[in-house]
Amino acid sequence: MPSNPTPLADSVNMLMDRAAIEDLITTLFHCVDTKDFAGAAKLFTEDGEIVLPFASYPATELVETSERIFAPFQATHHMIGNVAITIDADSAQSRHYVRATHVPDTTVASRHADVGGWYHWQYRRTPEGWRITRYELTFVFSDGIEFDPTT
Repeated sequence: MPSNPTPLADSVNMLMDRAAIEDLITTLFHCVDTKDFAGAAKLFTEDGEIVLPFASYPATELVETSERIFAPFQATHHMIGNVAITIDADSAQSRHYVRATHVPDTTVASRHADVGGWYHWQYRRTPEGWRITRYELTFVFSDGIEFDPTT
């Protein structure tokens, strides 16, 4: 007969889940900043959705949409902080701050479009590990040159 997990085992499992979700967040932005949009798409569930201030679409369209949004920029730089993760069995959510710099021409690095805000993401545990089910971005500010991903 299996025994019930100990409080220590529960704590270790919770910490492992948090670390896996933090790794997922980090990996997503590494993929975006290196323009590995196919790699980013693998981090979502098949029914995942992306909600941005200027568009919403299913995660199955992430590659094509990201290529269009980031086409005007030779480089991007996403900084994430204040990550707060809540886990409830096989689902989780996080809220974290973002500051993103978008550089159209790396030979003129002082010319860039900056945006800041926060993300609210939802996750589900899958056989492949934690995956993103909902990715929502809220802009709080912009600075520098205009950031208009709708063009």
